[in-house]
Order: sequence, then structure tokens, then C-alpha cells
Amino acid sequence: MDSNECRGRLLVAALRQRRYSVALCQSCPEALHLMTEAKPRAILLDLSLIEQQGAHVTQFVAASGGVPVIVRGHEPQIIAALRAGASGYTPESASVELTTLQLDAAVPPEVHSPHIVIGGLFISEPTHDVRLDGHQLSLRPKEFRLLVYLARSAGRVVSRTELLDQLWNDNGRAPSLNTVNVHISTLRRRLGESAARPRYLHQVYGMGITLRAPKPSLSGGHATVTAPSTPGNFGAQRTSRTQLVNQPGPNAPNDRPHLARGQRRSQHHAEQLQ
Repeated sequence: MDSNECRGRLLVAALRQRRYSVALCQSCPEALHLMTEAKPRAILLDLSLIEQQGAHVTQFVAASGGVPVIVRGHEPQIIAALRAGASGYTPESASVELTTLQLDAAVPPEVHSPHIVIGGLFISEPTHDVRLDGHQLSLRPKEFRLLVYLARSAGRVVSRTELLDQLWNDNGRAPSLNTVNVHISTLRRRLGESAARPRYLHQVYGMGITLRAPKPSLSGGHATVTAPSTPGNFGAQRTSRTQLVNQPGPNAPNDRPHLARGQRRSQHHAEQLQ
């Protein structure tokens, strides 16, 4: 949180250059909600903004889950915040460079596996290799970053605003949310699915999108398998249908045509034996 929006955006840009994922909030309720949902590795609070909105640093310390809470403010504010449980501080006049260095020192290093496996989806960040059920997918750089971000947040609902903030705001000038929608739609096609028939990318209406492993389908009816598309071949989708055979009922003379040829022969043979 930062009371100075311009300074906050400069700090966000500097942290992203250091490979941090950053969310900038301007209200206490929004920040507390995001702390619960996003589970950040560090929290930077502007004490002046908190006081203006009638909140207290103890609320953020209690909701932090043990991650470092770094406060910015004047000396009396900082002293009170440290006594309330804050992990560290940065002076009100601290530069963006000093603030980022203090965050670097406070945040424990994050250990990531270079590979992500979710269901039949395999992602290798070092080699940009993506495979779905053993088949290699070809993704453009932004599509790859989008997939990795959603995979690293698997099971969590990610808003389009967050995606726009994290993946399209590198130069401080973000495009519209429609850009996010287009890339999500394209990524779905790459994965061989659609919004109507999702496997990995699931829309949570009014909230955002979440990536999760598909559940095995045990229900009857039609099973549709669509081949993943490639960057130059969106329309080339192979679809196969498997229709389950219904057993004829005692009062359903029209059920017989639905039987497979082999089943009709077996039934005819059984009738002759009776």
C-alpha cells in the first residue's frame, strides 16, 4: 500500500524488474482481502494511508500469516508499528532503490521447481517446453508467461486485473482487459478446450479464472476429445465422438437399432437357444 500512487507505481516497476510479482492497493479492505487470497511473501505498508482510513498495523500483522510486514512512515509511526509486530521499516523519505533493497533483504528466497506438472500438463520454465498429454505445444512468449502464471497460482482464482497488472504492465502502460481476454481465449485453443468445455482453464464468473487439473469423467453420454491447436492452425481440431450404447427396455421396441452389430448377433444367438 502506498499513499502516493505515482511513487507506488515506480516501486512496482522496480520490483518487477527484480522478478517480483506485485499488487498495488489503495484501500485497507482491498489489501486485507488480497493478503488472504494471494498469500504474499512480503507486505509493504504506508502508515499514513492506514491511519487516514482508520485502520491499524496490528490488523495486517494478524492477517500476514507470518510473512514480513515492512512499514513506511515517520519515526513515531514506525516505532508504534514495530512495537505492534511489524518486521521492518523504511523511512518516509526512502528512495525506490533503498526500499527495494530492504525488501530484498526481508523476503526469504523462494525455491521453485523449474518444472510444473498439473494433470497431463507439463511445463518447463528454463526450456519453455510445454506438453499436454505427451504432445508438445507451441506457445508464443506472452502465452507461455500467462500459462506459467496461472499454473504457479493453480487452484486460486486470478482476476483479469491481476493478470493485466502482472503480465502487461512492464513499461507502466497497460493495455485494456480485452487483451487479457484474447490471450486467455487463444491459450484455451492451444490446450484444445473452450470456455463452454473447459479442462484446465475454468472461468469463475465475476471473479476471474483458475487453472486446475481436469477430473476423470465417469458420466455417460458423449466424450469429445479435441486436439490442441498450434499457433498457425487455430481451426485444425480433430474431434472424435464415442456414443455409449443403451440397453433396450421391456417397453422400448425402438431401442434395438441402437445396439452395435456384434450385440445384435449375440442377442439373436441367445434367442435361438431359448
